[in-house]
Amino acid sequence: MQYPITVSPGYCRIRLRGVQANAIPVLHGAVMPHIPQPIFDTFECFHELNFLQLSHERSSVQRYLNRFDVSFRAVDSYLIVRSFLKSYAGNQSTFNSFRTHVERLLLWALIIARKPLLGLRRSDAEQFMEFCLNPPAWVGPMIKSRFKRIGGRKRLESDEYVVNPDWRPFSCTVSKRERKLASEAMSDLSTRTYHMAQGSVAQVFAACGSFFQHAMDEGLTEANPFRAIKQKSIYKQRNTLDVASRSLTELQWSFVIDTAEQMADDDPAHERTLFVVATLFAMYLRVSDLVGRDNWRPTMEDLRRDTTGNWWFHVVGKGNKAAKSRGGKRSSSNARFTNASHSKVRRQLNRPRPSVMQ
Repeated sequence: MQYPITVSPGYCRIRLRGVQANAIPVLHGAVMPHIPQPIFDTFECFHELNFLQLSHERSSVQRYLNRFDVSFRAVDSYLIVRSFLKSYAGNQSTFNSFRTHVERLLLWALIIARKPLLGLRRSDAEQFMEFCLNPPAWVGPMIKSRFKRIGGRKRLESDEYVVNPDWRPFSCTVSKRERKLASEAMSDLSTRTYHMAQGSVAQVFAACGSFFQHAMDEGLTEANPFRAIKQKSIYKQRNTLDVASRSLTELQWSFVIDTAEQMADDDPAHERTLFVVATLFAMYLRVSDLVGRDNWRPTMEDLRRDTTGNWWFHVVGKGNKAAKSRGGKRSSSNARFTNASHSKVRRQLNRPRPSVMQ
């Protein structure tokens, strides 16, 4: 399928639904990039873009895209990805996750596959998944900034932004404990082998599959190569034994709760500490379930007692879905312990319906 793009001598003009893009000069004779660079900036900077044209894109991004052969349709592919990310610009976590994976796919299509993004087929998607499991030379340390600002202490519109040379599409996360041990042993952490976590493999399928579904909905393609992969499990089952468990054992949890209980006995102010720890443990809650989200904050009114005497925590979970969790799901003794801790906190606050948990 042909993309909605026209080419005139020396210029590349893109026609995407809702976009009136100005002509961008193509750098004839320039050496095509073989090193990946960041294409999309932070969640906040993304909202500052002009989605009707390309005037607010980083100049380094425009130069980078225009260095690719015009047959790769790099700018056109960029606009399609930008349109896709815009549909998820209301949630920062989702945006960051989808930006990471679809940006990798765009860079891989341009540099490795050397073809337009929407020209990828099932075999290309399979090769991309293999590449994600072992991305040679595309792995670097975890960094905070994709671009570096050149200017004074105060941010101005005239400031120039350049690519952070340390940025890589994939990052190898190293814990503080590993860094400390490596420093003591004087070993080099740069030789660590990159392993994509099982959760990340699933996110690649979800993000890239959603991108192509978006392109199909926009009438830009008729195929979704990631949905066409029949045996996704062969990618998800690798390196399972190499991933160290990050969960606490029952004995470790017992020590944490006993410590919190001792703190509460010594200082009533730590009744809240005990309540938070016991609730997280007994109800299998995420931290965000107690902290809250942009559109919802938990209150003590969200802990409600039913006719049988059990306490239920009503929560707005991931995806803005309402749910409830019963106290003491792990055992009946945990239920009694959680209920007792909850009652102590209510008495300490000296009101039956206290306000936000803070």
